[in-house]
Amino acid sequence: MGRPDLNDGYPNRGDLNRRNVLAALGGLTVAGSLGFAALGTGADALASSARTRVRYWNLFQGGDGTNQVAMVDAFRKEHPDIAVKDSTLTWGGPYYTKLAMAAAGNRAPDLAVMHQGRVPGFAPGRLLDPWDIDLLAKYGVRETDFNPVLWKRGVVGGKLYALPLDIHVQLCFYRKDVCKKAGLLDADGRLPAAGSTDEWFGILKAAKKQLKNGQQTLGLHASDQNFAWWFFVAFYQQLGGGYFNDDQTDVTFDTDKATEVLEFFRK
Repeated sequence: MGRPDLNDGYPNRGDLNRRNVLAALGGLTVAGSLGFAALGTGADALASSARTRVRYWNLFQGGDGTNQVAMVDAFRKEHPDIAVKDSTLTWGGPYYTKLAMAAAGNRAPDLAVMHQGRVPGFAPGRLLDPWDIDLLAKYGVRETDFNPVLWKRGVVGGKLYALPLDIHVQLCFYRKDVCKKAGLLDADGRLPAAGSTDEWFGILKAAKKQLKNGQQTLGLHASDQNFAWWFFVAFYQQLGGGYFNDDQTDVTFDTDKATEVLEFFRK
């Protein structure tokens, strides 16, 4: 997708700011945790005669993408006077590079989705605008309605730059029919938790015997830079690994525990 053009149908964009957008949207499109920042698919807002126009960028694909399109379409039907131009961009690094360049060049969307871990890198450079807390409250968006930890992660320098949209965990799904054939299920038809890495790999080997050639029992994105660090941090901290001392003045990275995690990935 090409860069948004300065003359893309918005009359110098001076008529649209965060306050009148939020007033028009009733606080529905607030930034996410994933957080929001903004562009997507669907009706052409640029050619619309709607009173308020909003450009919204996101990186949702798969099931998330389908649900996002449905939500935006439902919003359009409920608010016909608001034209939403939503654009779905490539997930990962390219998305944030494009967003940063657009913001630096005064071509940013009005709203966008952003992982909260990215917020501290964008906010100090004035690539994001802070939310008006009083205006949010006016439309029913209050800090007390959010997970306090996630809310705080959207605050930089005492100002709120992102509102939590969602949070998720890493889960392991398994096929009960395959595990049943392998004799891995307990009396309740569930897969018992593995008590060690050796036991875990034993489960995988038993399950794999029930699969056709070429099929895998489990896949970790251990070599994908977008995901590998998630798993590394999770396993490293499960082993009790730390990064700094209590005063945050000295690095206490545990090489032995880190090596154990990497050996697990290698297997």
